[in-house]
Amino acid sequence: MFVRIKTTPNSPKRYVQIVQSVRKGNKVSQKIVRHVGFALDNSELEQLKNLAESIKSKLEQENQRVLFSPEELSKVKGFVRQSQVEGEKDIKAYHVNLKDILEEDRVISGIHDIYGLLFDEMGYDKVLSGGSRQSGLVKIFKDIVLARVTCSESQKQISHGRDAGRRFWYNGAVA
Repeated sequence: MFVRIKTTPNSPKRYVQIVQSVRKGNKVSQKIVRHVGFALDNSELEQLKNLAESIKSKLEQENQRVLFSPEELSKVKGFVRQSQVEGEKDIKAYHVNLKDILEEDRVISGIHDIYGLLFDEMGYDKVLSGGSRQSGLVKIFKDIVLARVTCSESQKQISHGRDAGRRFWYNGAVA
């Protein structure tokens, strides 16, 4: 259920209704549960909306138990609306120029940071020895191992780009 405000093109009246969506086959239609009234200005509209919310809460309460009574909920909603208006005034006092913001620190925690450190501590980065010529192969080997840890699916799926954030392509199977 929800509160709907309906207007007509040739009238200043705004109608407040409590409406429920009902599914009939593949179509969803709206059924008017209760017509609350009509308003000619904004203050009347606010009063009717509050009344409709309390009626809606009572109607919903008939079907289920609620933690708070409708009166308590209407008090909380009024308090929240008032604090939002006050908060908007406070926000205007905090103007920040994003160009003045500097990055002081960055925390990176991902699969390559955590399992990559474990990979190095276990000595797998030294499996392929041969100096700087093999560093590219060690990086690819590390990426493949980490991809297998994160995506424990078949090697074929990994070779088609499911790679836990890194982009690498290879042909053939890993022994």
